[in-house]
Amino acid sequence: MHDSKLHALILRILREEPGSSLQTDLDSLDVADWHRMQEIVRIQRITASFYFRLRPLAGPVSIPAEVLSAMEEWYRERTMRNLFLFSELRLLVNTLGAADIPLMVLKGMHLAADVYSEVGLREMDDIDVLVPRNKLQETADIMLELGFVSKEPIDIPRWSAVEHHLPRMFSPRNTVVEVHWNITWPQDQYSLADLDGLWDRAQTLDIANVAVQGLSPEDLLLHLCVHAAYQHMFYTGLRPACDIAAVVKAYGDKLDWAELVSRTHQWQWTPGVHLMLRLAKECLHAAIPATVLEEICPDQNDEAFRAAMFMLWNIESDVSALPRNLARMWHRSNRTQQVLDILRAFMPVPTRVAKEYGLPASSARVWGYYPRYMYDLLQRQYHAWRQLRQSDPEVRHMALSKSVLMDWLYDEQ
Repeated sequence: MHDSKLHALILRILREEPGSSLQTDLDSLDVADWHRMQEIVRIQRITASFYFRLRPLAGPVSIPAEVLSAMEEWYRERTMRNLFLFSELRLLVNTLGAADIPLMVLKGMHLAADVYSEVGLREMDDIDVLVPRNKLQETADIMLELGFVSKEPIDIPRWSAVEHHLPRMFSPRNTVVEVHWNITWPQDQYSLADLDGLWDRAQTLDIANVAVQGLSPEDLLLHLCVHAAYQHMFYTGLRPACDIAAVVKAYGDKLDWAELVSRTHQWQWTPGVHLMLRLAKECLHAAIPATVLEEICPDQNDEAFRAAMFMLWNIESDVSALPRNLARMWHRSNRTQQVLDILRAFMPVPTRVAKEYGLPASSARVWGYYPRYMYDLLQRQYHAWRQLRQSDPEVRHMALSKSVLMDWLYDEQ
């Protein structure tokens, strides 16, 4: 069966679509189709939640035993992993709390603990936390005392100037923590300055019998939208849309849609928020009022929506990592803009180069690594660039999708 038909069936299962027609369509799948569906949800990182909704159909529908068993095992592993991460979070909360450092959980930890109906339904690999910017150094020092290490030098002033979190920190217990001070890149067009507001509106969550701060429901939705749209260009696939649908279902009447709309306009996030909410509504029937989408962005862009859908379902493509500036350059008609796109791709900020090669961000040696960075980028992207030149349909579609999304998200039509 063609992947597009399997995509449609996956969405119907995630929506828990009632009726006998779904069972009939699932019964028409052969073993190869089931294995391909299993592979798709694995790539999308939604195996646990997909299995949770597929499980009730195991009686009426003939599902290959090996497929169902593999998904069940994955779901159990995710549950145990998340419970372990909860215990690691408790250690961080208690230790940082003793040092009078406020901490807020972000994304997966918040969702697994307070949004999804069961702990193992939200897959996550790391712990994302937010601390005040003036507490970054103290937080990093405490984590080093706890046994965490970083593969990159932690240069707080330089990192926090251009990055919204510190380098990833690893513990001997196989835990990865990202310490954020902001939820957006500080130098990007959509950067957020109202950090005090995030803390003032925070809600208290109970995670592993420990009181932890989490974003308000509205801020949580907005963070999920901006993270998927602006920071990852929909490369995170279907999972953020599943998260949004779960947040809307879990918080229900607690969501202040008027406040969400107001904040979206105030922060100038309307294109990205509109696209993500629309994806969640159209793909998963998330209970997002139609008036909200209209108020956020009355002039919706169907071309951008189709581009986002293409990116969402093609995150496993070899060319999905094509740099967005190179992708956009390919479709420029203005030579000056093309040159600027190339410069942006090959001349990133020094912190990016330092991160790539494990150098201190303040080291003058960073500048000597730019030729190597250019060479490595060419090596990584040569195959995709050659396919572009040869008019490979998939690569062209990927480049066009990224170009359309960049224009829409950054209002550069």
